[in-house]
Amino acid sequence: MKSKILIQFFLFLIVILISSVVYLNYFKKNNTLQSNLSKKNLNKIEKDNIIKKLEYKSNDEQGRKYIIKSEKGSIDQNNSDIIFMENVNARIILEDGTIVYISSNKAIYNNKLFNTNFEDNVKLKFLSHNLSSENLDLVFDENKIEVYNNLIYKNLDLTMIADKIEIDMITKYSKIFNFDEDKVKIEKFEK
Repeated sequence: MKSKILIQFFLFLIVILISSVVYLNYFKKNNTLQSNLSKKNLNKIEKDNIIKKLEYKSNDEQGRKYIIKSEKGSIDQNNSDIIFMENVNARIILEDGTIVYISSNKAIYNNKLFNTNFEDNVKLKFLSHNLSSENLDLVFDENKIEVYNNLIYKNLDLTMIADKIEIDMITKYSKIFNFDEDKVKIEKFEK
C-alpha cells in the first residue's frame, strides 16, 4: 500500500517538474519578449548588420493581412525574431477590406508575433480618422493598437489632444485616456 502511494507521489512530482519546465521555456519567454521589446532603444541599428528595403507580409487567424516595409533595418543580434527598422510604412488590411495605414521614422518589429512598436513621428490613418503621436504599439496577440505621447486625433469635424488611445482591432472601439485633466482639449468644427 505504501509503495503505491510513493509511486503516485513520485509521478505527481514528475508531472509538476515537466509542467514547470514547459512553462518557463515556452510561455514565460513570450511575456519577457514583449516587455523587453517595448523597453529596447530604437536607435540600435548596427552598422555591419544593415538590410535595405525590408518587407514583411503576414496573415492572422482573424483574417487580417499585415504588410510592413522599411528603407533599412537590422536584426537584433540577441534575438533573430526582432528587427529594428527605419523609415517605416505599414498597412493592416482588416477582414472587411478597410485599411489602416501607419508610418513612422523608427520601429521594432517581431517577425514571430507580428507585434510592432513604432516611434518618432508616428502617423495612423483609418477611414476619416487621423492620429499623430510619438509612439504606437501594434499588439496583434491582444488585438489592440495603443497610441500615446504627444497624441493628436483629427477627423472631419473634430480635433482632440489626449494622452493615450487604445483601439480594439476586432470591435474597432476606442478608449481615450487623459492622465492630466488640464491637458484635455477638444475642438469641434461646425460645417
